[in-house]
Amino acid sequence: MKIINSTADHYDYNGTTYYYVAGYIQNSADSDASNVKMVVTFYDASGNVVATNGTAYIKPATIPATGQSRFYVKFEDPNNEIASYNVNITSAQ
Repeated sequence: MKIINSTADHYDYNGTTYYYVAGYIQNSADSDASNVKMVVTFYDASGNVVATNGTAYIKPATIPATGQSRFYVKFEDPNNEIASYNVNITSAQ
């Protein structure tokens, strides 16, 4: 399992600023992967951890053998502190 593509940016919705990360997870195994868990860590410009989010939306939730799933995660960032991020897949079955 690996992240093969991701992008991120700030956006405003109903007066609240969010930072989102979206991308794809590649399953290189010969069997389906289910119950995939991931953690996204958000950093400020100095490299300090601003927040973490372990509740990524993954679709399809079961990643087919040698297939891909899209993921999406967001976090409120009203002060535009988030400057970078790191995505880690923590487990899968």
